[in-house]
Amino acid sequence: MTTPSKMARVEQKAANMLPILAVGEISPEVLLAWEMGCRQFLMHKNVPDTEMVRKVAWGMRDPMIQTWYLDNHNRFNKLSFAEYMKEVRSYWLPSNWDFTVRRKMWSSMQGQRPFNEWAFEIQSLNNLLQDTPSHLTDTDLRRHLEARMHSDLVDKYYAEKIIETDLRKWIEMVGLLDDQRLLDIERFKELHEAVWRAERRKITTSKKSASSARSKPKAGRNMSTTSISSSSRPFTRLPRLTDDERQLLRDNEGCFKCREPFVQHSSNNCPEGFPNGATYTPLTAASISAKKSPMPSAVLGYESDSSEEYVAPFTTLHLTWDCPVDSPVISSSVVVSALIDRGPPTVLIDEAKLSNLASATARYPSLSHVQLHCPVTRNGFSPSCITLNLYTHLALYAQFTAPNLCTFLLSGIGFCM
Repeated sequence: MTTPSKMARVEQKAANMLPILAVGEISPEVLLAWEMGCRQFLMHKNVPDTEMVRKVAWGMRDPMIQTWYLDNHNRFNKLSFAEYMKEVRSYWLPSNWDFTVRRKMWSSMQGQRPFNEWAFEIQSLNNLLQDTPSHLTDTDLRRHLEARMHSDLVDKYYAEKIIETDLRKWIEMVGLLDDQRLLDIERFKELHEAVWRAERRKITTSKKSASSARSKPKAGRNMSTTSISSSSRPFTRLPRLTDDERQLLRDNEGCFKCREPFVQHSSNNCPEGFPNGATYTPLTAASISAKKSPMPSAVLGYESDSSEEYVAPFTTLHLTWDCPVDSPVISSSVVVSALIDRGPPTVLIDEAKLSNLASATARYPSLSHVQLHCPVTRNGFSPSCITLNLYTHLALYAQFTAPNLCTFLLSGIGFCM
């Protein structure tokens, strides 16, 4: 006995030979292929209608199907071949096979596939539904393809106003429009890649220029003497960063290449290069603190009567970036201003809780209008515009006082600096 394979298959060596349906799981596609092979065989052999079922039934090699035919052969042999195939589909395919095929067909979208390839798939599924209520006519099939074609193709299709009614010619005409759409996409990709390569070349050129500029000796009266003396000096290798030095650079926005703290670059794009090994001094917490920018402060007494006192700015500016934005639907880049979220620019302290610290406040010379999320009900917060005109001095630095702040102290970018 033959061991069933996972899926049944059809074998037919020539059109005038009986097609064989091998043992295995039968699908609508395999059964249709066997039916088409049988029709070719019956046509070449000129088999009468009354003998067709008898001639092809034994082409199904599954013993269970053969037993099913033997049990009903008197009735089956009187049927036409089309009626017999209905009996086979009704008994050997799942009861909802037509619903499954119909659902697959109706849910299919063109997506990124070429239109001709997708339309062929839909026609093949519709062909499986021959002689069933779910089978679509050419008109319904065209409407189905219209409703589920790519959105970019829809615009070209309605602009072209195709009125062809023959389904095959209609698919061919729409396929030509879709070929143009795919060509436009390919050209856009090539243009995008060319722009990207040009930008990469520009960046590489600028890096090489900066590197060569750093390597050139400085002009001066004693250039030749300096060059000779420097070349005669012994080379001092730059020592490796210790774990403590690395941690200090991490904590203070430093660069592992130039070994400078508080810089706006990293090792990958460092414009300074490695320091001189002969003059390099290991990093310490004291050397880092010496390079830290001093924080502005405004110290006031409880009863200061000075009208000429100096008040330093307590806020930092927002950081924005004018960047180009590209999109497939626009012909050129659009420059927009992007706000980089780096934290609140102002240090705030709750005015009500400040009284518990017995800290004095003073009036700020200029008004600052801000919008805060302040509590208005027990259930939540809502935006509210307030004016900041008082400040106080704590142990670290000065802060604005804000009414009804949602927390005691709101540390802004100044705290991080």
